[in-house]
Amino acid sequence: MPRPVDDAPPPVPGPAETRAALRLLAAACAVGVALWLGWATALVGPHSPLLRWGRSGSTAWVLHRAELLATDPGLRAHPGGQVVWAVGSSITREAFDEDAVNAALEAQGSPYRLRKLGQNRGAAALTVPVLARLPVQPGDMVIHNVALENFRADWMEWTRLPMTTAGQLLSPGALWAVDDRALPHKLEQAAAQPPAFWAWHDEVMGGLSAWGLGLFFYFKAPKPAKAGDLLRFHTHLRSRRMVPAQLEAERARYRLTAAELDLSPTQLHQAGIAQLRADCAAKGAQLVLLDIPTSAWDQWAWQDASARAAWDALREAWPELVVAPQLPGDHFYDRRHPNRLGRAILSDWLVDFLAHPGPGDRSRPPEAEALPFPWPAAAEDGAEDVEEG
Repeated sequence: MPRPVDDAPPPVPGPAETRAALRLLAAACAVGVALWLGWATALVGPHSPLLRWGRSGSTAWVLHRAELLATDPGLRAHPGGQVVWAVGSSITREAFDEDAVNAALEAQGSPYRLRKLGQNRGAAALTVPVLARLPVQPGDMVIHNVALENFRADWMEWTRLPMTTAGQLLSPGALWAVDDRALPHKLEQAAAQPPAFWAWHDEVMGGLSAWGLGLFFYFKAPKPAKAGDLLRFHTHLRSRRMVPAQLEAERARYRLTAAELDLSPTQLHQAGIAQLRADCAAKGAQLVLLDIPTSAWDQWAWQDASARAAWDALREAWPELVVAPQLPGDHFYDRRHPNRLGRAILSDWLVDFLAHPGPGDRSRPPEAEALPFPWPAAAEDGAEDVEEG
């Protein structure tokens, strides 16, 4: 027998019940906002305890080291107490062996000691915020490496710089002023508030993931993250990617003409150099813009005559320019980063430069030295990378 259909309308809450429900909803929203703000301010940020397990990428490690150096009581314990701050890109990181340089400086009785902070893509605009975190004092020296590719008009897009990296270093206003960043990306960064939350969000989530995996899958506390080569350097003589099949891909990515450059004062890294100059002057430190020449192949095969001429003219405009020695092609592990052979030469050169400053040789290597694969067939490229404890 079919059940009777109840056509009675559902009960309608009265005004008192509606007000009570709205109060309950408002309280729930307030609790949710309070919990989110507590999470955002207490656990997400540059000082989060979770970063010890989730820190990743060269920028995060460089900023961590800058924080440690700012409070290091032994930073100026050596006679003379002056510091050479080598702050720049991965080329700086690969060019100098900090321990070897400091041992040689100590043996010479030099007033200097080297502190090296090299992050991936650490051109001038990204170096300014790192330098601001360092305890630079009068009499110190700041060395920043410069490279032609950093003055591309489309540098942000060309480098594929992660927005998390940009957010850790640049303000939303600085990113908004970059011409080659698409409008949706600018809007995304402008909406990333508070900036410290989103700048460190990935590392904190990495720390949470490490603890979650450790406790629930392996039943033990996770090991803290290690910097590895991100604070020191690689040790192989040749990158495994350096094979003939890669040449065309490299040509498409690294071929450079003057038409693709932006050498105006408002270009991101031109403005960064001006800021470095002003900051060093305010702190009483000497600024050195260091050109560590790339391989002859990089200079002759990937840069056309107009790009080489533009680079020469740009370098002439910098009174702080110093040029490091040109390394043979097999002293790079790719075409730009010195390997351990090149690092030994450049480390010795830096020690000598600090004792006997000079502008260096600005001449370009002959085109006959531009070899795409200068490494011996038996080059040892399987060595494990050095790790930072």
